[in-house]
Amino acid sequence: MNLRCTLALLLAAVAHAAAGQTSRCKEPMAADAKLAEGLRLYEGGNWRASYDQLARWAKAPDAAKDPAAGRGFYALSYALRMSGKPLEAAPWTAQAQAALERVTESERSIEGFYYLASIADSRQASDEVARLAKRAIAEGACGSPDGDDLFRLARLNVFAGNADEGTRLMTLAAEALAAGKGRVVTYQPLAHSSLAAELVAQKKHAEALTHLRKAADLDPSLPRIHRAVGLTMLRLGDVAGAGAYWRAEARPAVDGDDIDDATLLLERVVSARSADGAAAAASDLATLERAALDQRARETSAAWLDLSRKAGRSQRSPEVVAAERRVLDVMMEYLQRGENVTRIVQANGVTRLLHAEAARTPRSKEKLGR
Repeated sequence: MNLRCTLALLLAAVAHAAAGQTSRCKEPMAADAKLAEGLRLYEGGNWRASYDQLARWAKAPDAAKDPAAGRGFYALSYALRMSGKPLEAAPWTAQAQAALERVTESERSIEGFYYLASIADSRQASDEVARLAKRAIAEGACGSPDGDDLFRLARLNVFAGNADEGTRLMTLAAEALAAGKGRVVTYQPLAHSSLAAELVAQKKHAEALTHLRKAADLDPSLPRIHRAVGLTMLRLGDVAGAGAYWRAEARPAVDGDDIDDATLLLERVVSARSADGAAAAASDLATLERAALDQRARETSAAWLDLSRKAGRSQRSPEVVAAERRVLDVMMEYLQRGENVTRIVQANGVTRLLHAEAARTPRSKEKLGR
C-alpha cells in the first residue's frame, strides 16, 4: 500500500472516530477513490455503472482494508441483484457480511446493522434478522438522523417486530427524503412502497394507492410496483382503472413478465365476476394470484428443463442461465408467501437446478430451502 493510500486511510479513520463521538448513524467514509465513486453511483440508483466501478475496486488486493469495505461489498452485491445477476452477487454478499461484522464488533452504526439484517433477511433467516434489528435499536445510537437513517431505523423496527414504530419512522423518512435530506435516491420510492404495504395490511387501500402511485412516479423501474398499483385498484373495485393502468400507464416494457402476469390476473377477475361485482372480485385476488404464480412456476420450469435437455448437462449458455434465474425468482416468491418450496420444486421437476445452485453458491440452499 503506498504512502498516499495509507494517509487517506488514517485520515478517514480519524474523521470517523471524531464523528462517532456525536453520532453512530453511518458507516465510515471511503478512503479509496474508486470505492467512493462507486458508492456515489450506487446511492444514485445507477446500478450498472455502480457495479462496474465497485467491481474494479473490489478486485484490488487491499480492498477489504478500506474503512468502508462493508458498505462497498454490500453495494456491489445489491447492484448486481438489481441488475438481474443474483449468482454473481452471492460471493460479494458473503464478503460484505464478514466486513460488516468486523466493524460492528468495535464501531456500531445503524447503517451497518441495517445491512447485516438485510443480508440475513435475504436468506430468510428470521431469527437472525430479529436479533440484529433488536441489537441495532439497543446499541446503535443515531443522534441526528437524516432521511437515509430514518429509513433504515424504520426497517429495523419492522424487522424487530415494532410495526407501529416502523410506520412512524417510515413516514418521517419519506418526508425527510422528499425534502432532500438524504443521499440514497432509491430510499424515497421504497419508503412509499413500504408505507403502502402496511396500509394494504390494514385494508386501507385508498391511502395505499396514493403511496404506490408516488413510488411508481419516483422510480418506474421499481420491481413489481406497477403490478401493485393495479392490484390495489382491483381491491378498490376499479377493474377498468386497473386494466387501463396496466395496458397504458404502466408501460409493460418496464415490468415485463410482471405486467403480462397482472393482465392475465385481470382477465381472470373479469371472467370470474361481472363489472358490477368488481368489489366482490377483489376478495378472490389471493386465490387468483396463487393460481397465476403456479402457472408461472410451471412455465418457467418447463422452459428451463427444455433448454437444459437441448444444451446438455455440462453446458450453461446465456439462455440456460437466464431460464435458471426466472425459475429461482419464482421460487423466491413462494418463499415470501411462506410456502413449502421443496414440495413445489419437486412438483415442477427442478430439484436438480436447486442442487446445482447450492453447489455454486453455498448460501443459496439455505435461502431457497433444503
